[in-house]
Formats: sequence, structure tokens, C-alpha cells
Amino acid sequence: MEIKCPCCKAKLTLEHIVLNQVRSDLFSLIFSQSKPMQTAIVSYLGLFRGARDLADDKALRIVQEVLSLPYLSQDTLAAALIETAEAIQAKGQLEPLKNHNYLKSVMRSVEARSVQGAQQIASPIPQKTLPQSKTMAAISGLDGLREKYK
Repeated sequence: MEIKCPCCKAKLTLEHIVLNQVRSDLFSLIFSQSKPMQTAIVSYLGLFRGARDLADDKALRIVQEVLSLPYLSQDTLAAALIETAEAIQAKGQLEPLKNHNYLKSVMRSVEARSVQGAQQIASPIPQKTLPQSKTMAAISGLDGLREKYK
């Protein structure tokens, strides 16, 4: 059975994918991830491709290295992968990446932003304390007495 690539229109048979163990491992590793992570990994892999196509064994090694990096959640890793790909593509960098150092720095900033956002959500917004009216002060006093004599 032949599959046609929607991007480059190249034809590839399923037999070639299944019989090639490295390619099969690569696809199974990518497709075992969530949909946003799959997209992010494929975008990130494109940064390592030079003038020639990326070899399957190198692509598998890159994906394994990326997934072995310490990260808070798959969402932060996916966001960092996409942010890295977009930043490098925006620069117009023609040289393929050689390591994951740029990704690591982006991951640190994404994780810092997510932790900072979580802290802002967790910490309540301070409310203005209004002076208590005499009626509310009396009710509070009665509540205190009721609790005392229970």
C-alpha cells in the first residue's frame, strides 16, 4: 500500500516503514505522544535537517534525547519545542541545529512562565478591608458567643 506525503507528494509504501526497524521505532515513538506533542516534535526535527534529508537513526536519537530531557509536563515541553522552532525559523537560520542547548534555554523560560502563572493563580488578590459597621460587629460578636457556648 502506497502513502502519498501531503507536503512533498513523495510516495512511500507501508512495507518500507514496517520493515525498516529504525523508521518503525521512530514513528511509534512519535505517534505514542499526544497530538500537540507530535506536531511539536516534527517541527523541532525539521531544525536538524540540512541540505539533505534527516536520517532515520539520527531522527530517532533526537526524539529520544528530547523526551529524556527533564520537563514539568508534556504541555511545557511541547510549548518549548514549538517556541524553539518558531524562533529559529523567524531568524531565518540556515544552519541545522547540532544540539539541544537552545531548546533547554527556551524550556527554562517556558517553565518559569508556567510556574509564575500558577503562583499568580494560587495567590489570592488582596481585597480591600472595609471598616466593619456596628451591626456587622454585633453579629460577629454574637457568632463568637454562640461558638463559645456550644
